[in-house]
Amino acid sequence: MEKHNDQSALMKTVDEIRAVEEKHDRIIASAKDEAEKILRNAREKIVEEREKMEDENIAFKNERLKEGRNLIEAEVEKILDKAKEEGAKLKKKKLDKKTMHSLGLATLK
Repeated sequence: MEKHNDQSALMKTVDEIRAVEEKHDRIIASAKDEAEKILRNAREKIVEEREKMEDENIAFKNERLKEGRNLIEAEVEKILDKAKEEGAKLKKKKLDKKTMHSLGLATLK
């Protein structure tokens, strides 16, 4: 009877150990699942933030390009205006020279 009780106690202890190990395995599996879920969410958030930053960066670059283009266009406009003024002055000088030349020829005749 003593041997049967010892064997029964041993089996009970083995069953308790197995139950604890199974519980341990379930806890570990649950923790792994939770960790994977957290990592997946973190990766998704990182991708979203990266896309948002890239969009903001592109918008900033486009704005800078637009400002630069406006500055260049303003500078080109100034250069064109100056060239037109100088062209008008040269045209006037040529007309004056032609007029003087024709007047000079007319007086010589």
